[in-house]
Amino acid sequence: MLSVLSRVPGHNGVMSNPVLGYDRVGSGEPLVLLHGFGSTRDDFAALVPDLARDFDVLSLDLPGHGSSPMIEGRPSVA
Repeated sequence: MLSVLSRVPGHNGVMSNPVLGYDRVGSGEPLVLLHGFGSTRDDFAALVPDLARDFDVLSLDLPGHGSSPMIEGRPSVA
C-alpha cells in the first residue's frame, strides 16, 4: 500500500486509513498511471508490461476505487 497524506488536497473529507492500493513495476523514468472516475488501476493491466520495459510504472487506485479506502464524508470532483 502507498502511504499518502491524511488529508486530500481540495477535499473536505479525511481518509481514516491513509493508504492507496498500487502496483509498481519496471525501471527507468517514472510514469504514473491515473484511472478515471469510477474505474481502477486494472484498466491499465494490458499496457503495463510493455510500458515497464522502458519506465518505472506506478499505477494506483484513487481513494474509494479498487483496493483504496473511501474518503470519509461526501466525495467531490471539484
